[in-house]
Amino acid sequence: RQGPVSQWYDDFELWSGFPPGHPALGESDSARDVLFAERFDYPDSPLPEGWWSEGDAAGIRDGRLHVNADTGQFRQATIWLDRVFSGDLRVEYDVCVVASSDVANNMNFFFLYSDPSGRPLRESRQDRADGRYTRYHDLNGYIFTNVADGNEVPARLRFRDCPGFHLAAENRAYENRRARVYHIAIEKRANRFTYTVDGHVLLDTVDDHFSPLHDQGLIGFRTWHTELWWDNLVVSRL
Repeated sequence: RQGPVSQWYDDFELWSGFPPGHPALGESDSARDVLFAERFDYPDSPLPEGWWSEGDAAGIRDGRLHVNADTGQFRQATIWLDRVFSGDLRVEYDVCVVASSDVANNMNFFFLYSDPSGRPLRESRQDRADGRYTRYHDLNGYIFTNVADGNEVPARLRFRDCPGFHLAAENRAYENRRARVYHIAIEKRANRFTYTVDGHVLLDTVDDHFSPLHDQGLIGFRTWHTELWWDNLVVSRL
């Protein structure tokens, strides 16, 4: 459940209810400025206030953020948090693929997204009602791709800069398996970006070739041909 955001990460540990040792709690001696935390600890229901989905409808199931884009109408979905973040950030969360009939295991992430016109993304949501992937390529922001792409080992990882859908980094490493819970951590320090899974740094790149630095925007969970859930979202200042 979302609660009053503590200034310091150690205080966050006291009220968050994460189990001891969970990666989201971080090092016990580190002070981190937590901007937002969400455990999705609600009864089964539609999305809580401050969230919306494009493509297949997302909701709360078993205390987690859940969407079925494997057998849903559109077979793709983007779930946005309607809150602007800026500057150097760390975003972390848990994710688990429930099913993917073609082993897509797609657990992507949209980072610091905005409309180049300045129009809030929520106001233009009907333009992306089907959740089609290409509708996001002309917006400002970054895409982290983590998919099985038919083979669960190794995972295929990519980092793209939009508008233009420019490939800034890629890797094949680690794994992306159904029914396994992964802890993802994304960090942005100026124009250096890292993407870490279960403590393994799988992408580490400086993006200085394409668009000007995107330094503020929304975050969103993205998937295609996959049923999955997310939990334990924490956004903190670096």
